Amino acid sequence: MKTQNFRSDQGAALMLALIFMMAMAILIAAMANRNLNQINQVTAYTNFNDTLEGVEAALAFASAELRGAAGDTADDRDGMVGIIAGSSFEGVPTFDATKVTPITMDSMPGIEFFAYAVDWGSDGEDNNGLGGTDEDDEQDYFTVYAFARTTDGGVERKTEVVMNGSNVNIWSNAIFAGTGQAGGLINGNVEVHGSVHLLGTGLDPGDEAVSALELSGTSLIHNNYETSGANTPDADIWARIPAPPTTTVNGETVDTLNAKLRV
Repeated sequence: MKTQNFRSDQGAALMLALIFMMAMAILIAAMANRNLNQINQVTAYTNFNDTLEGVEAALAFASAELRGAAGDTADDRDGMVGIIAGSSFEGVPTFDATKVTPITMDSMPGIEFFAYAVDWGSDGEDNNGLGGTDEDDEQDYFTVYAFARTTDGGVERKTEVVMNGSNVNIWSNAIFAGTGQAGGLINGNVEVHGSVHLLGTGLDPGDEAVSALELSGTSLIHNNYETSGANTPDADIWARIPAPPTTTVNGETVDTLNAKLRV
């Protein structure tokens, strides 16, 4: 008896087609996963950028509030943004706090933010590490906490910034304007105790504003009052001059007028 063997290539072709389909499926899945990862990365970057701009907006609003404007009440100048006026918190508030009402802007759709300011001069804490609380060195300093998040709550950013304010009112300065004597805005033997404001009038285009200073002799811009010597104020005048605040320099407590030169 003879045994007959039958051969066919149909099975091999089917197997080859199956292997090809599996390879294509793996390739398509890998490309889809890569595309999804790229979309997620772009979304994360966009959210990070947008919430960072929201934090910057919160800081800008808080800074503007702390500077205030004529006629503002104390609540208008407390540096609170997106918080119900007069609110107080134990610690730093969050978006979930009932007294927090985040702000949104048309220019930043999908982002909401708020800011919370702490006044160093009245919080009962030793913020500058000098061993005292609410002392003169802490006046006009604020810690501002700014928060921003996407409206869906998916991404949140926050930052902490210390801000220092100072009086820039020109009426609290010695003001020098016009061309002055011999073409110098300040010229000669002049002593000024406190801040100085140079308006720069009379300078030619391209001139440096500080060239208007032509101090000579014993002239000087002081950061305190003279308490002895020929230029000490008379007693009746001295009694009417407010005592200057103090600051610590190299471990020594000294008077200071917080003098600044503005040009």
